Amino acid sequence: MNMREFEQTIKTSATPVIVDVWAPWCLPCRATKPLLEELAREYEGEVAFLAVNADESPEVARAFKVMAIPTLLIFEQGELTQRLVGAQSPGTYKTLFARLAGETSAETAATPAIAPGERLLRLGAAALLFTIALAQGVWWLGAIAAGMAFWGVYDRCPLWRTIQSRLWRA
Repeated sequence: MNMREFEQTIKTSATPVIVDVWAPWCLPCRATKPLLEELAREYEGEVAFLAVNADESPEVARAFKVMAIPTLLIFEQGELTQRLVGAQSPGTYKTLFARLAGETSAETAATPAIAPGERLLRLGAAALLFTIALAQGVWWLGAIAAGMAFWGVYDRCPLWRTIQSRLWRA
């Protein structure tokens, strides 16, 4: 797909468009592709899904400064509004499609962006690192532990969501 075809597809879409920039040699891309395609079928007519092979369409990847794959580019009303870099949890993808489709059901709202086991692992590692920082008196290790703890709960922080949405619009 060349850049002109891509822009035409994005500009003429009546629904939000999720663009998956991927490559066949990318293992995380191959792992997330079936889930994204399943969600695209589930939300057909409400959210458009477009897969762009970065090897076959490098001009598209270059135009949107895609530095890593997989990358999801989210377009609403023809404008790039959000970018997700790297493989995400199934809950993150489900929440993204549901939000773009205009769903606000309790089930969608209750779907965590981070799986409970993953959240527990992140918070546990942060607690362990913080304990080591306190025992050794190393302040910078405590700062890293605080960052890890935030990494375990960032999806529940309204301030972070506001900042993130404004960053991707810029």
